[in-house]
Formats: sequence, structure tokens, C-alpha cells
Amino acid sequence: MTCTCITAYILYEANANEYHLMTEGLELVMIARRHPTQRRIDFLLPEEGDSEGAPRLPALAMKQLKETDEWVLIQPRCTCCAHRPRHMTCDFLGRSLQVARIQHSRRKLEQCSVHYVDVFVPPLVEGESALWCPAWTGKDLGSKTPLGGGTQTPKSSRSPVTRSLSFHLMAPEGADALHLCSKMPAWNAELESLILPFEGRSNLVSSPRNFVVRLADKEQPILQHAQLADNTWCLDFKGPLSVVQAMAIAMASVNWD
Repeated sequence: MTCTCITAYILYEANANEYHLMTEGLELVMIARRHPTQRRIDFLLPEEGDSEGAPRLPALAMKQLKETDEWVLIQPRCTCCAHRPRHMTCDFLGRSLQVARIQHSRRKLEQCSVHYVDVFVPPLVEGESALWCPAWTGKDLGSKTPLGGGTQTPKSSRSPVTRSLSFHLMAPEGADALHLCSKMPAWNAELESLILPFEGRSNLVSSPRNFVVRLADKEQPILQHAQLADNTWCLDFKGPLSVVQAMAIAMASVNWD
């Protein structure tokens, strides 16, 4: 990781089943609240001006699809569909504005089974993560298959009449999601164990939730998540990931063992 990365901490509050994202100065940035029976994690922002950090209603939510072992981070209300007829919205398709898709699998390395993630996030537009509306793009984030078995997004959904005020931030037509994936550890024959370096971090606690993510076509780390102590983790990340995307990737490992 370089000096341009964001360094943060995640603290687990067992009483509320919440994970609090904190700055290095221990200021509350975001709350991730687990709902295990619903396979859902809500992401909340602290109330502005409230020293107790009282959360607002969820800004985003992440749902686990057990069949495919993946998590999808969504914004419940799609700003891109705000002025569209109901039948032309992503809600009508049973979807929402998609912010990240995190797919989990395992890879065999020597005698070990290693957790592995593939992460898909919208491409950057004007330096920001684009808005990925399935009704606009015609496909889910990270998918090559058009929705409904078609070959492209209906032209009517891209007409000036149906464009939202956020049009300039929408994913360009035909754009693909950015693909990130796990950086694999290396086998150390002398120690007879897997070794995964964490830049700028030491004295880490061994945990299956310690992992590093890179761009799929590059080796340079983009995110690293590791346990520092009981109920405490570090989260270091940089662009193209936003804060909530990085937190979502960290939270997608919550069931790893």
C-alpha cells in the first residue's frame, strides 16, 4: 500500500452485533449492522453533530445470495430510476442500484484450502464510482449475461425523457465492471505454512479473515484487512474503492472460518 491509502479500524460491538468503522483518530465513519437470520448487513452513517454517533436509516444494504455464495451491496432506492415509468425501473426487475458484488470461493494451495474473493465494482466516471443501474446497463454488476435473455438494454430506457439528474455519473453504455480479486499467499517450505505480507502492518493476529485484494490485472494491493486483537481489525484501502465498498468487502468475510 502507498501513502495515498486510507487507514482505518473496525471495532466489533458484540452487544449490538455491529461493526464500527473508525478513523485513525477513532472518529466514527460508518456502522455495519448484521442481521444473520436475514443474511443481510445494513450500512448506516452516524447522525451529523451527534457525539454518540446515533445511526440514521440504512444508507445501503448488502444481501447474501447463499446459492452462489456472494454478497451484493445495493442502494435500496435507485436515483437513476427516480423519473422513469415503473415498468422501466430496476425495482420492476427485482433489483436495485448496485454498488459492489463480492463472490466467495476457495482455492487449493499446497495442503491448504484458501478463501478467495472476486470483487466487482462500477467503473470510474469523473473520478467517482459510476452508478450501476441494471435497468440502464442491461445487466447485473460483474455479469456478462444480459437481463431477461436479451442482447442489450432497451433503447427506451436510455432516451432523454427517462434520464435522471445523475445521468453524468451513470456507467457508460457497454462499460464493464472493474474486477478485483484476492492476492494469494505463498507457501513457505521452511515454516510449512502460508505467508501473506501486509504492508505497513505487524504483530497481526492469525485469522482466516486476514486477506489482501488487488486489481485482477495487477499485483499491487488495493485493500488489506487483518485482525489486530479481539474484536479489532485494520482496514487499509485506496482507489478505485470507496469507503463503503471497502467496508463491504471486509464485512463479506464475516462468516469465514
